[in-house]
Amino acid sequence: VAVNKIAVQTQPAAAPPAAIPPAAANLPPLAQAAIASLAAAAARGEEGDAKDERAVFRPDTWLLQCCWQSLADAGVFEQAMRLARLAAPRQPLAPVHCLYRLSRQIDKQWGLAHAIAAELETVQGPLLAPSLGEGTAQEADRLLYAAAAAANIGERQLAFACLERLDQFTKPWDRIMVQPDQRGMLAEMVLRVGPHPLTLSLITHALRRFGDAGAHFVLDICAGAAQRLRRSTAAPKMARLLSVGVDAFRNATLTSLHSRRLTAAVFGYAGLVDEVLAQLTTIANVQAARREGGLSLRQGDPALLRQVKRPTADADVDFQVYALREAIRGLPLRQLGREARLELANLLAALGNRSD
Repeated sequence: VAVNKIAVQTQPAAAPPAAIPPAAANLPPLAQAAIASLAAAAARGEEGDAKDERAVFRPDTWLLQCCWQSLADAGVFEQAMRLARLAAPRQPLAPVHCLYRLSRQIDKQWGLAHAIAAELETVQGPLLAPSLGEGTAQEADRLLYAAAAAANIGERQLAFACLERLDQFTKPWDRIMVQPDQRGMLAEMVLRVGPHPLTLSLITHALRRFGDAGAHFVLDICAGAAQRLRRSTAAPKMARLLSVGVDAFRNATLTSLHSRRLTAAVFGYAGLVDEVLAQLTTIANVQAARREGGLSLRQGDPALLRQVKRPTADADVDFQVYALREAIRGLPLRQLGREARLELANLLAALGNRSD
């Protein structure tokens, strides 16, 4: 309620008063501070050209951000975009980030998708225009938010255009893959737009180019595709994405136990019981070889948290249990035969007997 009153009472006029309006005197203190910050932001001239790129924002910048984010999450287009434009002098990505958050609420507000599409069309020219030098991180983030918003409202052509423009930057995906929020946004975008030469290339080469971060990216895509296939088997695009993701793990050179654990999870989403069991066997063999060779990744690690309630815990067995549980969680158990379910249950019980 306070945020809606803020949006109604704040108009981007030429010189609004910086003081708290009398009508807001009965609002909570935080709402009064937000109104004062909005009024100051609307009246700010050249002073607002400084960008807030720090980890800790100024209080007024933080309040502005909370206001437009709350309105965007509520699906209020006009007020959210108005406040995002007020925050743009300090946070240049606020308007396009606001469009992305609004696009996630199109099922709640009638006509919201059309408003977002119209706004994206107005910024499409500057957004896709070639830059003079190498693309900056801010330009890359702007293209990623715009592509995600376009994908959410069903504008596949614009989403592909933004992704192709982003791919022209110098190593644009390296920074995106190591940030979990942007990596998840990209994975959700790929699931919405479906197969494309660029997205298929990202999936195929993700493990080789980005390591564990790329493995998590492919895992997110496979998990989303498997969930959509369970709701509707008539989804050839999702089946294609899942198949490409499985092949990416199957043909990759796995150099760590963590990557094999993710591989078992992906095979589980694809319903490949035999390959899941093969990965668990490989993990157990690698752990046994390390123990016999006197190699332990945990020796001399001062940051390792020791088990207090489980002094006899076996970390290797726990790792196998967690890997198997994650794979079983993704398996379509109702579609498996009785023998396959019994084999998985027996292996899980055997690991439980070896653990404390």
